[in-house]
Amino acid sequence: MFLLEQFSTFLFQEWAKSLVFIFGGCCSTIIALENIVSIKPNSGNLVTLCQFLFVSIEGLLKRIKFNSPKSGKKLITMEKHVVPIYYWVIMVLMFFSSSLLNSWAFYYQISVPLHIIFRSGSLLMNMLFSALLLKKKYTFKQVFDVILVTLGIIIATLTSAHEKMTESKHSTFIQWVIGIIILLLALIIGSVLGVYQEVIYSKYGRVWKEALFYSHTISIPFFLLFTKDIIKDINKFNEFPLVSFSLKPFLNFSFSIHSSWIYLSMNILSQYFCVTGVHKLSSISTALTLNLILSLRKFVSLLLSIFIFKNPLKLGHWIGTIILFAGTVMYFKDTPSKISSNKKEHNSNKNKKSEKEINVIEKASTKDHFKESNTTKKSNSNKKKVQKKRL
Repeated sequence: MFLLEQFSTFLFQEWAKSLVFIFGGCCSTIIALENIVSIKPNSGNLVTLCQFLFVSIEGLLKRIKFNSPKSGKKLITMEKHVVPIYYWVIMVLMFFSSSLLNSWAFYYQISVPLHIIFRSGSLLMNMLFSALLLKKKYTFKQVFDVILVTLGIIIATLTSAHEKMTESKHSTFIQWVIGIIILLLALIIGSVLGVYQEVIYSKYGRVWKEALFYSHTISIPFFLLFTKDIIKDINKFNEFPLVSFSLKPFLNFSFSIHSSWIYLSMNILSQYFCVTGVHKLSSISTALTLNLILSLRKFVSLLLSIFIFKNPLKLGHWIGTIILFAGTVMYFKDTPSKISSNKKEHNSNKNKKSEKEINVIEKASTKDHFKESNTTKKSNSNKKKVQKKRL
């Protein structure tokens, strides 16, 4: 009953649209990415660059305005940004530093299980920083729900990563400590980033489209650091098998393209919907709620990968699934919806406006009535004066 109530509440609302974009777009991205990674495992830099370029170009076309020469303005103008640019630069720096630190941790003999446990702790760390920086208060039930979700993610992900678990024989204690510090820094930066976004939206309003454009555009120069890897990926993509297309019913024309670029195009489009949903949701929800939904999305992607690509489904996956979904349902049950509070505020504002309008109308009507009475009095007095003069 609770799930049906939640679904009916979110239906045709901003949350519903965002969730459809996130789960539909992000899960489709994983399916397309699996086909690429199965042949070229280390092609993340090229895929990510293409995704960022697509979002930046699409956002630029929306923000550019073409003016007529008669208007006296420049022929091409760009929509003004609401948030100062340095806010977005700071956000991009935090995002890239967190991603790089997570990758560097493997160079310091950090095992896959430990890496998974640290990354799964982002929910608890986000809750901690929301309490410290934003002075938010959480109930014992909410903390318990987040711990349940984190535990479910750890169990299910560790089960999937069981084959990759290899401890290095050459690891030293100092290297291990450095790796732990790197993972901790990445976790802190990622958690602060979520709180930072929430602060921006609370200060400047729902500027998620601007955030989407500038966060991707400012990030593009950082890919110069991976130029060699990207060139290698392009050459490898051109070695994928060819797929032929024919337009003979309409035109006497046919062409061939490497299957890698088809999968990449599918990945780019689905990722566009995914990041759109994420930025849209971040503007109407708290950092903790967004983090929880994204964790749930990653878990759904993991399950889809297991079912579609026929990976083994083990007992750990079932246990993790049950714990995670139980924690998610309990969290949303114990957490007041931000949208419902926004609705109440909106309705109260409407009521206040209507009351003000009624008061203004009443005042205007009383003024008009007073004026009419004064004019009638004046006209009656003038009539009396005229009659007296005639007498």
